[in-house]
Amino acid sequence: MNEIYWDEYPSNSVSLTIQNDVLVLLFEGKSSEYRDSFSGKITLGLHLEEQNVVGTLLYCYKDGSKEEVTYKLIGAFEDDSWEFFTGTWEENGENYQFDALLERVEKFTPNVEAIEEFDSVEDTSKAQSGNRNIQVRNISERHGAMRQRAARSDARVRKIQRSIELYYGLPQGSVRLVNPDKTLIHPSAKIGTLRDRWITEEE
Repeated sequence: MNEIYWDEYPSNSVSLTIQNDVLVLLFEGKSSEYRDSFSGKITLGLHLEEQNVVGTLLYCYKDGSKEEVTYKLIGAFEDDSWEFFTGTWEENGENYQFDALLERVEKFTPNVEAIEEFDSVEDTSKAQSGNRNIQVRNISERHGAMRQRAARSDARVRKIQRSIELYYGLPQGSVRLVNPDKTLIHPSAKIGTLRDRWITEEE
């Protein structure tokens, strides 16, 4: 599952390929304002240095006309897991915050540690998802004598959400973690951030 956001506005679909230490993202989406649809390609090197990428977007309008626009992306990968690229996207003289959440594996494998974020050493606990609570049973009931431990604080919210969906057979996008004020936390945020907000709210 790969996602791209401009000022937290997401694309509709993103595909990823890797060849010779180069990561290529093909994306498309629907515009929230005047432009009906857009598509483009982003090519990133698999290294931790700052990258300066120039490319083009193709915008398609309702009247059938098309427009090609040049973009400039300056940013870097957070670490060598290559899961998070963040930077500044410049297009038509305007700047946007750019975030890319990436999965390098073709088939997503449920992350047991992520699920265990919502478990304790007790038999049951609760995890909030959207406007409802999910009852999470002791992992050892389904996976034998696995040792339970909390997910790392630097785990991405998106990965935790997807792990829950896969573990319970829920549709992709059906699980959304929320802040104490019931707003959705951004998928690129870290679990430690979400945990701290809830702890502060409870105090």
